[in-house]
Amino acid sequence: GPELEGNLLTKTSERIVKKITLEALTNITGHSRRYMQAIPNSTQDSAMMVCYRESLSNLEKFHGGEEQKILNFINNIERIGKMISAPDEILLCMCTAKLDGEAKRWYEDNMSLTHWENLKSSLLERFTTSDSSSKIFEQLKERKQKLDETITSYYDAVIKLCREYDSTMSQKMMISWLQNGIKDSLKTHIKRQMKLLPESARTTQAFLKIAKDEQDLQEENSTEQESTQPYLPFITNTISKTPQKR
Repeated sequence: GPELEGNLLTKTSERIVKKITLEALTNITGHSRRYMQAIPNSTQDSAMMVCYRESLSNLEKFHGGEEQKILNFINNIERIGKMISAPDEILLCMCTAKLDGEAKRWYEDNMSLTHWENLKSSLLERFTTSDSSSKIFEQLKERKQKLDETITSYYDAVIKLCREYDSTMSQKMMISWLQNGIKDSLKTHIKRQMKLLPESARTTQAFLKIAKDEQDLQEENSTEQESTQPYLPFITNTISKTPQKR
């Protein structure tokens, strides 16, 4: 068939969305149908459709080169699709239209992959190289919180690496990587606080909150200590000059 690009792709996606929506309308109650028809078409997700068109048009094609990450590409397809609550048929259409070079040739040999989940897992299997995985693993092992780095910046960087290494990585494993590289001055306090939480509440978000609170507390203590420093030399000097009774 003809290659779908730019506006043609978005119009094709739009047409399929409308077709699926119309089909869905035939299966709802008369009351619901009247409610749906009462909403003007011009206000139904029109702004979101504009964002969808722009994002999809601007999305770089995936050609399968080493410098491109297949996981990022798939995440972008799903993120853009979410703007219009795109069903799997649309995600498949968006993805295949944005393949180029080696990736496009691979898909032409695997056109039996007509379901999004099957295509997604096959793309990940084909284009996730062991070399890139081992590099990310090394980055994770070496990633330490820098001296002047904020907790949030460190947290975002580690979570990004975790997801690039394994998109299904468990919360427990991500927390382990976060604890591995956090500043030593925070490490023990955070571990202690995390252990006090029930198992189900030990999430990466909980880690972030505890780490930020602990950092703030240490900074407050540090500021308080600094504010008392000017008095210490004066007190020490005064004591040393006081004549001792013999």
